[in-house]
Amino acid sequence: MESFSLQAKHIFYIVLYSTISVAAVGGNSIVIYLIAKYRRMRSVTNLFLLNCALGDLLMALLCIPFTSISNLLLDSWIFGLFMCHLITYAQAVSVFVSAYTLVAISFDRYIAIIYPLRPRMTRRHGLQLIGVI
Repeated sequence: MESFSLQAKHIFYIVLYSTISVAAVGGNSIVIYLIAKYRRMRSVTNLFLLNCALGDLLMALLCIPFTSISNLLLDSWIFGLFMCHLITYAQAVSVFVSAYTLVAISFDRYIAIIYPLRPRMTRRHGLQLIGVI
C-alpha cells in the first residue's frame, strides 16, 4: 500500500513539474519573441522584462528538469560533478537575474513617479544596467 501512494505522489509531482516547465518555457519564449520581433516593444521596461524572461527561461530549461529528475525519480544525483556545479550556478544566476531585474524595474518606476518631468531612462542606460545585472 505504501509503494502505491508513493507512486501516485511521484506521478503527481512529475505532472506538476512538467506543467510548470512547459508553461515557463512557453510563456517566456512568447515574451522574448514579441520583444525581439516588434521594434516598438523595445522600451526600457520591456528590455528589463526581456532580461527577466531570459533568466526564467534559463531556470526552466536547465534547473527544473535536472533537479526534478534527481530529486523525484532517482533520489540521487547521477549527472556528474560538472553538471552539479553547472546546475547550481545556473540556479543562482537565474534567481539573481530575476531579482535584480525586478529591482531595476522598481527603480525605473520610482524615478518616473517621483520625478515625472525628468527625462526617463534611455534605452542605452537600460542596456548598460542589464549588462551590470
